[in-house]
Amino acid sequence: MASYAPRNPPPPWPKLADACVLYHGCTRNDATAIQANGIDLNRCRPDADFGRGFYMTTVQRQAENWAWYRSQCQPGSAGAGSGAVVLAFRVPRDHLARLETLCFPRGTHDYEDVWSLITHFRQPPPGNHHERTPPARRWYDVVWGPVSVLWQQRYALPDADQVSFHTHPAVALLDRTLKLGSVTETVLQSP
Repeated sequence: MASYAPRNPPPPWPKLADACVLYHGCTRNDATAIQANGIDLNRCRPDADFGRGFYMTTVQRQAENWAWYRSQCQPGSAGAGSGAVVLAFRVPRDHLARLETLCFPRGTHDYEDVWSLITHFRQPPPGNHHERTPPARRWYDVVWGPVSVLWQQRYALPDADQVSFHTHPAVALLDRTLKLGSVTETVLQSP
């Protein structure tokens, strides 16, 4: 039987096995605050796809797009020091595996689980437009899944993902990663 070599082989698994790289797109001001003080869940929006949390992705170009969007389009983002930045966290896989994780493997139109959860957090509850509580008494540390683009139509962004950290133990892992110097910063140049 013939053996075929991949055209663009990935790095050998032993080089990647110890850590997972997660990217966070933000502004210069956000990056400075995160690096100086750690991650503050109180600054995170409650109406994101999986609720209030610190959102990251495994896709670098997606984080770059988020960074450009935040630096150019978000209210209050204009001004000195608010350029686009991507933080790359090298998170130990064995530490990540210790967290309670909920994973949605796809964002297809008929995948009721993910769309039900996204609708829960995106749709304002009657009489309360700011706080959305988790759907259960206890919430997951990390939620991993698709990125909704048009949640009302159940459309997910192709070739994209999001990893959200929701609890203090989950954020503590990221803060330890910061303190260990396992976070790199890339300042994006103007397009």
